[in-house]
Amino acid sequence: MVSVEDTTGGKARNVGTSVHSLACKVVADEASLDEVPEDWRDGVQMYVDHVQANEGKFIFEHFWESICIDDFGGTTDTVIINGNKCAVYDFKTGKWPVDAFGNTQLISYCSMIAEHFDVDEFFGVIVQPKPKWGDRVKVAEYTLDMIDAHRERVAIAAVSNHKAVGDHCRFCPLRLTQQCDEGARHARKKGWGG
Repeated sequence: MVSVEDTTGGKARNVGTSVHSLACKVVADEASLDEVPEDWRDGVQMYVDHVQANEGKFIFEHFWESICIDDFGGTTDTVIINGNKCAVYDFKTGKWPVDAFGNTQLISYCSMIAEHFDVDEFFGVIVQPKPKWGDRVKVAEYTLDMIDAHRERVAIAAVSNHKAVGDHCRFCPLRLTQQCDEGARHARKKGWGG
């Protein structure tokens, strides 16, 4: 698995990482809301309330690895399994709105979870307390067909040398570790740095 040291960091990213981790710990009863910076308490409370309104098996801050695809994995904030249903929560601290519908990150998590659990209904939930516009909680439903189709695309991409550039290059580990010239050129063109 590609591991990346954060070279694009900064204060905002460090605060986001810290608040993100605290939100997961508060919902798992491993930390109190008092430990969260005051300007983030309302947002973390919103996340906690939304997650705790559900029933089922709760899995907090878990690293998932695909059984079917090498080097395909990621860490979820909160996953709730209830019978044949799965909800994947992602707490976002950024101001640019993140949508739950068609969210590749959430669909990837669902894909890996489907390899480990007998689930056929999936819900991706973005909780974003401070977006510049739009709703602070967004929910999307994904079908098993969507999840399977995504896994197939990832499996094909995993064995391909073709690199398709796009907005995903901004956070791609291959670009950040200077292993992808196409992504670096695209990033420079977009003004993200090389």
